[in-house]
Amino acid sequence: VFLIFNTTSAIVLHPTPGHPEKTLVHALLHHCGASLQGIGGVKRPGLVHRLDIYTSGVMVFANTELCHTKLCEIFSNPDLDRRYNAIVWGQPPTEGIINKRIARSTINRKKMSISEQGKLAITKWKTLDVYAPFGTLIECKLETGRTHQIRVHLSDKGHSISGDHIYEK
Repeated sequence: VFLIFNTTSAIVLHPTPGHPEKTLVHALLHHCGASLQGIGGVKRPGLVHRLDIYTSGVMVFANTELCHTKLCEIFSNPDLDRRYNAIVWGQPPTEGIINKRIARSTINRKKMSISEQGKLAITKWKTLDVYAPFGTLIECKLETGRTHQIRVHLSDKGHSISGDHIYEK
């Protein structure tokens, strides 16, 4: 059994020191009640993948350990088609591929950065619409799935996501 949830932006997925309650996990615990079998001996929904806090989109949660294991296998498959739309500052070329390694920033532990010592990260993009002279709507297709990948790659290219105050250049 699994749950599919279409999130809006600014939803905190799971408890953290800064957000100990009122998270999506809390809502799912309430919603599932006794039907939730749990993951790893803990009564919790199994988060299969993540979205950044200010990203809206579809989230998948497993209700059982077996389902969690199988869904994680599916999501780790590089053939999985993951696409995201973003409005970026400026006008990048109509399409392209960014192939730059990403690692945790040595300056700010909450950020990721381009680094030769990082993990392989590949983002393909194409223009969907142009809002000259300020921005462009693009579609990003992930070939890999690194933390903040799209945000880091686009910022490095000089076309950060509109409203992204962390990676905005």
